Amino acid sequence: MTTASSSGLPLVPMLSRWNMTEQGSKIAGLLQVQYAFLELPKLPNRRPDAAGTDLWAWLFVHAPELTEMPADLSLGPHRAALELANQAKFTAGELETYERTRDEIRRCSKIAAARFAEGERKGKLEGKREAVLAVLAARSIPVNDDQLARIGACKDPSVLVRWVGRAGHGSFG
Repeated sequence: MTTASSSGLPLVPMLSRWNMTEQGSKIAGLLQVQYAFLELPKLPNRRPDAAGTDLWAWLFVHAPELTEMPADLSLGPHRAALELANQAKFTAGELETYERTRDEIRRCSKIAAARFAEGERKGKLEGKREAVLAVLAARSIPVNDDQLARIGACKDPSVLVRWVGRAGHGSFG
């Protein structure tokens, strides 16, 4: 903004970025360093609709009063920053409890994912066993108890696929 304030100085927006200039020579120095000033009193009270600087500023100001993570807040850096802001208020004991709980949730998630994958693998094997039996039945090929036990005990998907092919050609054994 370039509108003059009551002091005669130009107004500065809520977020302003500044680079350093060496005072004596007026040569711009440290171009890789940029200072960003955020004037929190200029921040509106309502949460901004779009992500960006305004959302970061809103989170800095309102983190202490938020009791839970906003559901629509992305899983990215905003959520991580809000978690860090809330952790800063924890006592040492609360932080330890929080970290233990978070680690337990992660551990349980990994166990659940592993169990799901195992169940999926078993389900695919069972489907292949059923396919062998269905093709044999469709081809009217008799299956004795030993063959039925062998099919039921097979845990190699490639063997079961091979048996489906054999059964489709009228043989099994």
